[in-house]
Amino acid sequence: MATRVTDQEAALKYRTLVEKLALLNGVSVRELDRRVRDCVLPANPMRLLGAAIKTERLVKHMTRRQLASRAGISLQLLTDLERGFLSDLRLAAFFNIAMALGVTAEYLARDWSEYERRLPRFLLPGRESNG
Repeated sequence: MATRVTDQEAALKYRTLVEKLALLNGVSVRELDRRVRDCVLPANPMRLLGAAIKTERLVKHMTRRQLASRAGISLQLLTDLERGFLSDLRLAAFFNIAMALGVTAEYLARDWSEYERRLPRFLLPGRESNG
């Protein structure tokens, strides 16, 4: 089992992640960091992050309780995150969830708007199913 990420390690990983995403999206690190911190990225990134986490959890046939335990977070936090009810998430929790799922933080944080178009509608919190 992987060791949990500390807040200091999460801050370093966050900086690296922001640098990679800034390069991929053609914006400055400062601008991308501002967008992430102000949550002004298109399509509500926390809702889409929750949907991405839920999708990975279901693909891996894990229960919420199993993932919460492996990531060292509360079941309520994970439930709220997957349902799109959180407005923020500690970086350490984010990296620990990614490790518990066996994916990278970059994988979970990829282009959310493109990811949303590929998700089944029932996995997106706050969306009505049309079928």
